[in-house]
Amino acid sequence: MISYFLYDDTTLDSDVEILLKKYLQQFKELPDHELNSIVISFINKKDGTALGDCMVERVQKKLKPAFMAEDAMIGQFFSNCSINGIHNDAFLPFDFKLPLIGIRKIMPQDLVFVSDDIENTKIYLRKHKIFNREQLLQVLSEVGMENNTNVPVSYTHLRAHETVLDL
Repeated sequence: MISYFLYDDTTLDSDVEILLKKYLQQFKELPDHELNSIVISFINKKDGTALGDCMVERVQKKLKPAFMAEDAMIGQFFSNCSINGIHNDAFLPFDFKLPLIGIRKIMPQDLVFVSDDIENTKIYLRKHKIFNREQLLQVLSEVGMENNTNVPVSYTHLRAHETVLDL
C-alpha cells in the first residue's frame, strides 16, 4: 500500500505519530505475509523536504519500539540518510529524495538495524525467541551474516555472550 501525507511548518511530530499509528493498525489487518508493506511519502505543501527529513527521522526513532512490539518494522528514508546497507558500506539504501516511512514485518536481518539500541534489541530477540548464543549464531548464519564485517560493533558484542542480554 502506498500513501502520502501533506505537511508544512505547522505540522507537529504528534500529528505524524497519530497518522503512523493508524497505518500500523491497517498493517496488522493485512493478510499475514512477509512481503506486505505500507509506504507513506511526506510531501511538503510548500517547497523543500528538509523539514520532512528531520520530522521523519525523529518520529521513526520515537515509534520504533512500539512498532517492533507489534512485530512491525518502521523505516525512515530521506535525503542524505547515512545508514549504510548490510553488506556494503557504500550502499545507502535509506537515502531518498522524498521523505518516506516504510512499515513492514520484522525480518531476521533487522537485528542489524536495531542493535544500536538495547531496548529495541531486546524486543527483537524476544520476538524471534533468541535466548542464547547458539540461537543468535543460527539466525546470523541463516541470513548470511555470521562473518559480515559491516555489522555494528554492538551486534558483534552480542555474538560474544553465552546468554544474550540476560533475557
